[in-house]
Amino acid sequence: EAADQTAGMFDRLLTHLKSHGALLNAVKAHFLLTPADLRLWLLNREAEAEEGGPEFDSGGENAALRAHTHTLLNDPHTFIDLQARAYHAICQQVVKIYVV
Repeated sequence: EAADQTAGMFDRLLTHLKSHGALLNAVKAHFLLTPADLRLWLLNREAEAEEGGPEFDSGGENAALRAHTHTLLNDPHTFIDLQARAYHAICQQVVKIYVV
């Protein structure tokens, strides 16, 4: 549950920045989580997908989620790269919006 709350906090941060004109469409809230929180968050999403939770439809999202989960959990370098790019993009956009 803590991982879900943290992901929700990052999602609200991204929504706030986007509402002020930040170009952060490629940044997802779960890219900002720690590796341990990401693991919990992805496993929770996968469990919800298997149960047919409200956030997932039957249009192939379950298979995409499994592939995404497998990639991020089994290849830490991919996640570290995504996380670094996400934080870099956020920092650039914060400077663009609030400083420049």
